[in-house]
Amino acid sequence: MIKRNFIVIDAEIWYNNTILLYAEVKLVSVSYSKLWKVLIDKKMSKADLRKAAGLAPNTMTKLRRDEEVKLSILCRICAVLHVNFGDIIDFVPSDAEKENRDIIAEQSEA
Repeated sequence: MIKRNFIVIDAEIWYNNTILLYAEVKLVSVSYSKLWKVLIDKKMSKADLRKAAGLAPNTMTKLRRDEEVKLSILCRICAVLHVNFGDIIDFVPSDAEKENRDIIAEQSEA
């Protein structure tokens, strides 16, 4: 199963209707810090953006917490601000991703 901002390794083992194992590894998270900078540059408040893009208050909370939102919502935000996705969102690798890169780099050096 894949979610927008992280990959879930779904390893469930069932015994007598009980889950014995479930593993979830977060590899990538998102940051909307660029979005807040664009709003400052355009002299627009978060409330103005919410009204202009027709966003629910819960969606604004998700954005403030750097949580996943639907791609259609990001499209509406980009349309209102006249920007591209890269102007409002950054993908940030997690510690697990960084460790994986370090291991690959060490193996290639050897």
